[in-house]
Amino acid sequence: MNQPCKRFGMAGLVALSLFSMTFLGCQTGATRVMPAPGEHHKTLSADDVVLLMRQSGFGDSDILQYGTDLRNALATQGVARVEIGDVVRAIFCAQEESVYVTTSMGKAFFYPIHAAPKAG
Repeated sequence: MNQPCKRFGMAGLVALSLFSMTFLGCQTGATRVMPAPGEHHKTLSADDVVLLMRQSGFGDSDILQYGTDLRNALATQGVARVEIGDVVRAIFCAQEESVYVTTSMGKAFFYPIHAAPKAG
């Protein structure tokens, strides 16, 4: 490839990066829940989500902000990563009757899924 084409290609990449950060927002340092495909999908109760996230080291504001995303990811995909910027803070993986959790703080545990009582 000749030099003018290389320079144009690099300029295009820089312009595209600036455009995406300006109009789509820069996610540096942002916390997000990233679903991933897993073998088991589990729908957790609100109580289970709160207890699971507290045991994983998340505070009340984190639970309020990301609990629904975590619940939806486990229900639809089976696995979820909670990321802060480029750091994975915790990974949640639905199993048959539990959720396996590992955190960036070195904590790993199984959380048993409590079956909802049947009405009637």
